Amino acid sequence: MEAEAERVTYEYESRALLKLQQAGRVFQSLEREIDRWNEDHQLLAPMRSPHDGPSRLEVFRPQELDELPAAAWEATFHDGVHNLRVALDTLCFELCHIEGHPQEPGKIHFPVTAHPNEWPERTKHLSTIPAPLLERIRQVQGWARRDDGEPDPLTLIARADNDDKHRATGVLLDVLAMFQWAVRESHPLPPELANTRDWPLELWMDLRVTPPPERGQASLMPVLAWPFVVFQGLFANIADAQRWLYHETDRIISFLASGEWSNAGFERVLPGPVWSPWQPSVHGEGADVPADGCSDPR
Repeated sequence: MEAEAERVTYEYESRALLKLQQAGRVFQSLEREIDRWNEDHQLLAPMRSPHDGPSRLEVFRPQELDELPAAAWEATFHDGVHNLRVALDTLCFELCHIEGHPQEPGKIHFPVTAHPNEWPERTKHLSTIPAPLLERIRQVQGWARRDDGEPDPLTLIARADNDDKHRATGVLLDVLAMFQWAVRESHPLPPELANTRDWPLELWMDLRVTPPPERGQASLMPVLAWPFVVFQGLFANIADAQRWLYHETDRIISFLASGEWSNAGFERVLPGPVWSPWQPSVHGEGADVPADGCSDPR
């Protein structure tokens, strides 16, 4: 009978958890900013069901959207993601100093690899991490984890953090309408729109609605302007995306510390899956939307 391997325990106070908590505070502040903006801007989006399509619903941009602080929201989102990246890098730095002193501490960062072939080269600078802990870092890589149809959180964090520093492509923040027709009444069109078929407005969303609206139906629809995170062909509303990123980073850190994955869930803002296929044509011809409340096209 083989003897059970000796379990070695390391105890220290990690600064990584402080950066994780800071990310949570930044994400919460962004949700509050978005809520306050929507409270101060009661948006009414002109919408109509064209005569040429029984299921189509055209939604036009409210003028108030010009005041939307999209750049500030994007900056806050990236600030929160950066704190998640720093939390992982900090933990990796701490692990490298448990049993010794690395020769090049300035090169230490948490490795995020796209393929197992990259692993040896990307971890040369982590030779002072105890082997069992380095193996756990390998196990949290996207290619080593079970594919559940969601983006890899490490890849999204690394890409968004790089996007913030270098304006690289890969992570998109977009704004879609959240219909409020279940909680707020629609308004009649102003005369300048009601009396013409050629609206001099910018199209915001062109949707297929189930059940289909009556042809020719038109009104000012109450909406919320809500950001969405778009990544690798998938999208999630920003509140769920932020909570998912925080939750997954917390699970990764906990796994590195204990060797066991936490199965705890996280609170979703909207029911249903967090990440869904993104259809860029939502601004042209787009996603199916249930005509019973929220316009989250999932």
